[in-house]
Amino acid sequence: MRLLVLAAAVGVAACADSTAPTIHNLTAAKLRWAQRGFHDYTYTSQRSCFCLNVNPIRVTVVHDTVQTAFDLTANAQVDRGSVSTIDGVFASIDKSLDDNIPVDAEFDARLGYPVKVTYNAPAIPVDGGGYLFISNLRAGAP
Repeated sequence: MRLLVLAAAVGVAACADSTAPTIHNLTAAKLRWAQRGFHDYTYTSQRSCFCLNVNPIRVTVVHDTVQTAFDLTANAQVDRGSVSTIDGVFASIDKSLDDNIPVDAEFDARLGYPVKVTYNAPAIPVDGGGYLFISNLRAGAP
């Protein structure tokens, strides 16, 4: 009987989605990010949704504030308010969870920042959700 219970528990654990932003891995990712102490960095942000700009945007953060947002496809500056710091991305994940909006995320294993965030996946087919991809993160001022 004990063996059957143990086998069932192992089976359930094996089916768990290790990338879903549970309190455990979201908290661990935030901790990895905070331990880096990056206040100046650049990264590429790209959204996939039914929204205005889905081009890759090069984001420059200085002193924890978005300094510039540059559309790599259009080769032009865009509104800094259309992007966020990494802490801001974490805050948007937290807000979605607080508001009971489905959210899923994958995090960089070494630095902890989100590399893919899926917002409201059930609504994506009806223009209600979307994806955020973060790549090419580099520490330091440009």
